[in-house]
Amino acid sequence: MATRVKVILFDDEKGMRDEISSSLARQLGKQGSVQVFDLESRVAEAEEALTYEDRLTQSLSRAPYAGATLLVADAALSLSSGYRGLSVGAVISAGRKLAVPVCDYARDPAPDRWRVRWEEGRINLSLAEGVDEFARRVILVARGFAAIAIQLPVIIRTKANRNPAALLAALLGKPEYVDKIALYSVGDQNRIADMSTPEQEKKEQSRRLVNFLGHWIWDSLLRYPGVLVNEIAAASYLNIATGGFP
Repeated sequence: MATRVKVILFDDEKGMRDEISSSLARQLGKQGSVQVFDLESRVAEAEEALTYEDRLTQSLSRAPYAGATLLVADAALSLSSGYRGLSVGAVISAGRKLAVPVCDYARDPAPDRWRVRWEEGRINLSLAEGVDEFARRVILVARGFAAIAIQLPVIIRTKANRNPAALLAALLGKPEYVDKIALYSVGDQNRIADMSTPEQEKKEQSRRLVNFLGHWIWDSLLRYPGVLVNEIAAASYLNIATGGFP
């Protein structure tokens, strides 16, 4: 059974918002839900003095937005009346506070922005190949993070999985690759250093570990997949000749 997810959508243009939310809901079916964030409601007096980041953090901690798997935000959010002047940066900041991953997109993407990538703490996806393909990728990302959240408590019960390389190898279903991942991670010490010892994680810290691991796998292991696949498969994925490898 597919992992159930909850996606929160931020978009201040009704036509695009409706199209994206409909595609997400249709493709998710009963395996998840899509909640459109209300950007038009009048701001409560008690929240008027708060920054957008803090207001969003509070809202995302309450129903109907609490428990989000992934926040999906248009890169330009300046048209909303309730959050006039809102930027995707505030959504990213709120996501960091809550340890919820953020995916952003542009309504008019450049032709070369079809590739997925992680940048400044969020995942960038493109609408260049159409809304349905965009929605499919959003769902894949959300399910990936949700799967990590489900697997992590089970994996860290085994003492052998409590170092970063073993933990990542177990999550990927490749425990035999632990030495390769350990060697590969030498170039990613800025990320590995941020990983706290799994057995010391509390509920909030566990969410942060899930968020961290998901981004690490997405940005490093999926961008440079040679650690997981053979030379021919890696060359095919990167669209280069095998002779291009050193």
